[in-house]
Amino acid sequence: MQEERAFISKRVKSTDRNIRDRARVVDLSSKGYSVPQIMEELRRCRNYVLGWIDRFNNEGIKGLGTKKRSGRPRIYTETEEQRVMTLINTRPVDLDLHFNTWDISNIQTSAIFK
Repeated sequence: MQEERAFISKRVKSTDRNIRDRARVVDLSSKGYSVPQIMEELRRCRNYVLGWIDRFNNEGIKGLGTKKRSGRPRIYTETEEQRVMTLINTRPVDLDLHFNTWDISNIQTSAIFK
């Protein structure tokens, strides 16, 4: 029990949002928060909250880890995705570029993104 509390309190401060939110679900649940309260606090759906509570109850702290998934792995990191989102939410003309709208080739060849 003490090991679980130490593990959770460390993961609640993680920079990885997925790990942090999983730990916060368990932490808030252990503090007596209801599922709707946890949903509101973390802005996550009911299935997400209930899923992580159930998984923790069934598997303990090992259950909070990321399991291997089927399918193609991610190509881009979260940081790269954020850079693209920032770029496409900026007007090209504001960056002194010679076009008005973004398309995939403009993003790929943009010196700003490299």
